Formats: sequence, structure tokens, C-alpha cells
Amino acid sequence: MAETEHHGEDWFDSKAADWDDHEASKLHAAKVVSTITDNLAAEGAQLDQLSMLEVGAGTGTVAVTMATKLKRVVAYDASSGMVAKMDEKIASLGLKNIESRGEALTDPAQLGDEKFDIVLIVLVLHHIKDLDSIMQLMAGCLNPNGRLVIVDFAKDEAGAQAHSFMSEEELERAGVHHDGGFGSADLTALNAKVGLETIFAEKTFDYDMSEAHKKMAAEKAKAEAEEKAEGGNHCHSHSHGHSHGHSHGHSHGHGHGHGGEGSMVYPIITSIGVKRA
Repeated sequence: MAETEHHGEDWFDSKAADWDDHEASKLHAAKVVSTITDNLAAEGAQLDQLSMLEVGAGTGTVAVTMATKLKRVVAYDASSGMVAKMDEKIASLGLKNIESRGEALTDPAQLGDEKFDIVLIVLVLHHIKDLDSIMQLMAGCLNPNGRLVIVDFAKDEAGAQAHSFMSEEELERAGVHHDGGFGSADLTALNAKVGLETIFAEKTFDYDMSEAHKKMAAEKAKAEAEEKAEGGNHCHSHSHGHSHGHSHGHSHGHGHGHGGEGSMVYPIITSIGVKRA
């Protein structure tokens, strides 16, 4: 199985250097961490005894923070540039209990017999074409009573897509698949299909991506101006405003946040599915 035919590695590599520059990305990551840890604490879990797998960890902002709290963390990402940034964070903190793996997680064989207490996927699921396969993979590597935590863009009340900053042509050129957001019923159904009991599925916070969007729009305008100046000769920049936040810094809406037309504030939904023993 495969998450997508193409993972957009080149595009993400080109964005890795300044991926963590936006303050909103840091706040978003902190909210993801608190959502997970607060839920576990309410259940009386001993965090330092738990293991976690993150799928599409990006530069590792969430994975590295969780590694300071958990027993062990494994973090996958297909972009070598993103993983390099993650490794810098790991080294700077001297962490020995987190392992980065620079490849897309697409086959259960990649994990062998490894099982985890938590599997986390943040702002990645809407990039995956084959939802059934990735859900089976993630549910299949959970320990008994393990939790699959999905964090992604929420649909609005009418069920419309939450965002799409790049055009279909731009997404295809960058090699990035992109669907809309999810509702609580969507995530509950996905969990049920792989035998997980949904214990939580709610909008948990808003992600204000105004700063990131301004930067992306400026990059896009510059690229288009350069292309026009050169007569359109093969100057297709991939700076199209897609800042894929895997887990922390995702930026590609086009003004359909819940603040109305032109808003860059997007509701984020979190679901937790439990693999009952």
C-alpha cells in the first residue's frame, strides 16, 4: 500500500530550512501536545512508560517534545530536509529515546513487530489518498488499549473543505495529494472501520495561519513575476504556499477559515481511537 503515489519530498525539502519560523506553528504544536497529555493524564496513564509512533513528523516539533515526556518515540517523514531539522532538535536536547526515520511509512513490514501505545498523525491524513490502508497500518501497530490520535483540519458546519491554498495544477506539480478536512463523524467512521473505539472527536483549537499565508503569497507572487520576466521558460517555482505542517506548520488555506471569506483561521479537529484489549 502507499500513502500517495508521490509524497512531494522535493517540495518539502525546499521548505525545511524555515519551516519552524512561524510563531503560529509553535503554538499549534504546543496545543497538540497538551491535547494528548491532558487526555492521558485524565486516564491516569504514566507517560514515562509509554511509547509513541508519529507518521509524517515533519521537523519533529511534536515528536521531540513528546520524547521529553515518554519512554520512546519513533518519528517517520519522507522528506530528508525535514528529518535533518528534526535530527538537529534531537541532538540539541541530547535525547536518546527518539529515533527519526527518513522515509514514508507505507508498509507494516517497515515496523516489523514494533508496537506502540500511541500512534500520532498530525495534519497529514488529508494528504493521503488511500485512507483505508494507512488506517489499517496505524491501528495494526497499536498495543492493547493503545490510542490512535488524529489531528487535522475540521470541516465547517456545511461539510465544506476547510482549505486549499494551492490550485489542483500546483498541487500536482509539487507532487502533493490534498483533500479537505474531516468532521467528527468522518473520523469516528474511519476508527470503527479498523476496530477502534472513538473516545474523543471534537474541534480542539483554532490555527491562525495569517502570518504564514502572507509569506507564501509573497513567495508565489515573486515566483510568478520571475516566470513572466523570463518569458515563462521553465520557471515553475514550488513556492506556492503549501507549507505542509505534517505536524506543525501546515499552511495552505485560501480564505475559507471559520472567520468567513478571507479568514486565515482554521478549526482543528482531534480524534482519539482506542484499541480495546
